[in-house]
Amino acid sequence: PMENAVRTISIALETNDLASLIALARVDDPGYLKLRETLKTYRGILERGGWPSVSAGAVLKPGMTDARVPVIRRRLAATADLGNEADASSDVYGPGLVEAVKAFQKRHGIDIDGIIGPAVTRALNVSAKQRVDQIRVNLERARWGARSLRRQKDLVVVNIAGFYLLTVLDGQFAWTTEVITGRPYHKTPVFTDRIRYIEFNPTWTIPPGILRNEILPKLRNDPGYLTAKGYDLVAGNGAKVNPASVNWQTTGARGFPYRVVQPPGPKNALGLVKFMFPNKYNVYLHDTPSRQLFGKTGRAFSHGCVRVKDPMKFAELLLGYRNRMTRQQIDQTVASGRRTRVNLSKPIPVAIMYWTVDPLWQDGIRFYEDVYRRDGKVLKALNAKFRPAAR
Repeated sequence: PMENAVRTISIALETNDLASLIALARVDDPGYLKLRETLKTYRGILERGGWPSVSAGAVLKPGMTDARVPVIRRRLAATADLGNEADASSDVYGPGLVEAVKAFQKRHGIDIDGIIGPAVTRALNVSAKQRVDQIRVNLERARWGARSLRRQKDLVVVNIAGFYLLTVLDGQFAWTTEVITGRPYHKTPVFTDRIRYIEFNPTWTIPPGILRNEILPKLRNDPGYLTAKGYDLVAGNGAKVNPASVNWQTTGARGFPYRVVQPPGPKNALGLVKFMFPNKYNVYLHDTPSRQLFGKTGRAFSHGCVRVKDPMKFAELLLGYRNRMTRQQIDQTVASGRRTRVNLSKPIPVAIMYWTVDPLWQDGIRFYEDVYRRDGKVLKALNAKFRPAAR
């Protein structure tokens, strides 16, 4: 927040007032402070020897008996997911331990069913040292943006690694829902912007990358592909072109003279609504006809955009808050079938973030898998020897 950091630091050195300088630089964001306390806790666990590993084995369901149960009990006690149990040596996977496993699943982004399968075993066996490093990486990420995000009274946050969207309005938590983010080879980018308008019954213009890598190869094999899918081929002047009139064997992606557009409708890839913050990545939030994918745990399925589980509720929330538009008006707009743009009376900031240790939840810290394998690069930089900048 300093207009001239060099001058501010110089004054602190000249006046021997480093304490004030450190106080000015220190991050006081609640999420950052929660991460810092978590780091302290996990470093303490590490110093005490960490926790035991759980052997791989058959899926363990409530009520079953298994020799691994006492080890699982000790493992969960180490991170305070489990309190004292009457019979710590029992091999029975009983109710108390089941509830502890459910709490662990919730904190690690795993389906909350009390069943100990491969995903739970994998999370249990992440070492205390690995968790310490993971927290350090996310403390670094929090330092990059916590100060600026905290200043926003209205904010939409997407955590790519956590597959959720969280909305804060007037400084208060308002709503959260699940999302689908980009596949590892179609990564959703990290950036901030502002949601400026909402479009109902949108068309979808296929982005250049998808056109080049997926659509053109299909057209060369089947010139009727666009017609079968209900897509329109549109020339630069806006006129529709018959795909059968184009020689797809000689038409390449470079200098492609058309747009491929999917008209509004229930099969549209964007669903019935999209939330727009025009950006260089061509990434935004939108509905989807592929509702079944929200039943999955690791929801990295898109080409980079963020698909919202309950987009109409999200639209109702934003438009009701900004424009005083009712759900009935929204439903009537959708029912018209017409492409309709509604500008927000004032844009709402949106932050697309990547946190594998997440401090935003009111019930505590949550850990997520590093789906894009980004933590290692940050950790390597944190562990590297300091090198002064060349003069």
